[in-house]
Amino acid sequence: MTRLIWLFVLFTLSPIYANTDIPKPLEPWVNWVLESSSQYPCPFFYNNHRQKYCAWPSQLNLTLNKQQGQFSSYWQVYNDSYISLPGNNSFWPQNVSVNDKPAIVIKHNNSPAIKLSAGQYHIQGEFFWPNIPDSLSIPAQTGLISVKILGKDIPSPTIKNNKLWLRASDTGNIKPTSTPNQLDLQVFRKVVDDIPLQLVTHLALQVSGKQREIKLPYALLQGFIPINLNSRLPARLEKDGSLLVQVRPGRWQIELTARHPEQLSDISLNIKNPDWPASEVWSFAAKTYQRLVEVSQVIAIDPSQSNVPNQWRQLPAFLVKQGDNMHFNLIRRGDPEPEPNNLSITRHLWLDFAGTGYTIQDTISGKITHGWRLDSLPETQLGHVDLNGQTQLITRIPNSETEGVELRKGHLQLTADSRLTHSISEFSAVGWQEKFNNVKAFVHLPPGWHLLAVSGVDNVPNS
Repeated sequence: MTRLIWLFVLFTLSPIYANTDIPKPLEPWVNWVLESSSQYPCPFFYNNHRQKYCAWPSQLNLTLNKQQGQFSSYWQVYNDSYISLPGNNSFWPQNVSVNDKPAIVIKHNNSPAIKLSAGQYHIQGEFFWPNIPDSLSIPAQTGLISVKILGKDIPSPTIKNNKLWLRASDTGNIKPTSTPNQLDLQVFRKVVDDIPLQLVTHLALQVSGKQREIKLPYALLQGFIPINLNSRLPARLEKDGSLLVQVRPGRWQIELTARHPEQLSDISLNIKNPDWPASEVWSFAAKTYQRLVEVSQVIAIDPSQSNVPNQWRQLPAFLVKQGDNMHFNLIRRGDPEPEPNNLSITRHLWLDFAGTGYTIQDTISGKITHGWRLDSLPETQLGHVDLNGQTQLITRIPNSETEGVELRKGHLQLTADSRLTHSISEFSAVGWQEKFNNVKAFVHLPPGWHLLAVSGVDNVPNS
């Protein structure tokens, strides 16, 4: 059974320096540089290189009988890791082996686990019980699982809160009381007026009855290209834009993100199907710095009076019925008069013991609407700049002595380290070629130095 619909792109990572020419004087320092990066050789998620996992399992196989059970799985380990095993304090795994060699099982994060170094491993073990339990804990990393109970394969085992439920009604051996198969579907879409235009479809399902496969024919509107599918239920997007979902009783959320290859002036809900909701709620996220449009031909509603996802409630919402057309009346393109940048800066200046200069750390936050570059003053020597958690390349404009960084997003959180040796008695309050709405500065003096007075500021405590 496919438990999660995550798509992992795994790479067998080799050290970066294997294909990079490193100067010979620096080669002895490679291991020292990587010593603090314990997760360096581990694969990362396809959309976040900072989120790494060093242990990846294959399918977990469980064979359960009346008085005992067996489990097995293969693991690829990239660094020293604790490998969680199925079971808990009540049903502790026994006779555990790794590559056919006995292994020591310890308690880690209140679960049975073994510690392994980098390599490929085949892990096996057993359980012993007087009767098959109602549930069995399984590792949170489990993505694929195969369950056989009393010699019978369970095609759709029930998993809740990292537990495999083994009661007869959960495994399908005993049919539940006659509960009709019903599906209550609500459809919400968010139109992001970006380049390219994006459409986020949020499907809210309330399912009753037995586990089954359903087809949602209009999850993807015509002409849109899917980008991302997020679902806790097994789901597959078909070529015709329909979505196949293996549902089970409960409340579920599915989100599909798509883009359109062309710039649109309207989006149609070209549907005439009694099995699809008669109306949908569409939210509109404008990008006024690219174009300003007026939405027409659909009915505006109060998003707080509907079941719109919480993160969309600050956006204007519209009721779109089958056959309706959301039209965009273009008012202008771009933003010829953007609002001024709204930035704040906090400076920390450490005076050298010899009084020859300052080491400075600036923290800049806020919103930038124009001038997509931030330059320091000529007397400032930039050493390191971190923008929204990522190190930035410091560049210099041709025929200029100023250094700075390029900006690509409106909201920024920037930290910069620099040196100032021009003068210790008189210097810029901000250090950048930019206007700030709020400025704070803290001067840290070494032993033997005292601050007598400061001019040009609003408040001078401890002087």
